[in-house]
Amino acid sequence: MASTSETGNARNISNFQSLINSCTGFGAPYQPSETRLKLPALNTQHTA
Repeated sequence: MASTSETGNARNISNFQSLINSCTGFGAPYQPSETRLKLPALNTQHTA
């Protein structure tokens, strides 16, 4: 039986967008100390 799971770059991008949405949903409490984990940096990385 062949596998029907999605893999690859498209799936990774989709999962990354889900992560961004989750972090956005946390609202003001989401304040990571690491700059690259802040929402503007995540959105920039997603766009790239």
